[in-house]
Amino acid sequence: PGRDRYATAPRAPLRLTGRRGPGEDGRAAGGAVGRWTGDGGESWEDITPTAGTVIEDVTFLNTSVGWAISASIDELGVVSDLYLSKTADAGQSWQTSAFDAFDPGEGYSAIYLDFVDSQSGWVVVRLPSSSNFSFGQLYKTTDGGASWMQLDIPLGEPINFVTEVLGWVAGGPTGDQLFVTRDGGESWEQQEVATKAPAGGYLVYHLPAFQDELNGILPVVVNDLPDTRVEFYATSDGGLTWTPLDLMDLDREV
Repeated sequence: PGRDRYATAPRAPLRLTGRRGPGEDGRAAGGAVGRWTGDGGESWEDITPTAGTVIEDVTFLNTSVGWAISASIDELGVVSDLYLSKTADAGQSWQTSAFDAFDPGEGYSAIYLDFVDSQSGWVVVRLPSSSNFSFGQLYKTTDGGASWMQLDIPLGEPINFVTEVLGWVAGGPTGDQLFVTRDGGESWEQQEVATKAPAGGYLVYHLPAFQDELNGILPVVVNDLPDTRVEFYATSDGGLTWTPLDLMDLDREV
């Protein structure tokens, strides 16, 4: 069975708590753990893959099969190693291996993870920069994480792959960029779906959510100050064309 592409939360009853962020001295501080519920949130179980690590990101294909990328952090808050873990039993057990495609000693500000099946996955490493830029490195696996190849990506932002070849990245310094790949991340093309930003306002693209490889919904926040609205666009051809749907007014800027 495929993933529910319209889901915007994790695709299984799991949440991250206490995500890692910069401390007062600029080093990594805090941490994130994975918690799982099987009773609608009445109780939560810690299913963090590797003791002594914190989760950077997690993705699930269904309620059983998922992956997590985690970091080992020393007492000074410095990341020493990265790990990729896979579970086939909702986090009760994990198979963990070193993620050595990227050296954390080079520095990073976030890591994003996505898999579309048991073999095809991607990792985006967001590189440190000022708020005027969004730089990243993309890594791709076609063998379930046993090996990785580095590719270029236009933004250091979260990704959403629909198939092993069709994927999206959105955001950027001002949030107004949307890119698509149709060859698994080998190349990227910028998309301009919404109308141009209003004078004195701006657009914020969010990742499209797909029900299958053809049908998806793209939300675009239009800040026409002081008014803000969300425009929704639908595709039935894998994002080749988009049709505007109803608008949703917001009572505050987002």
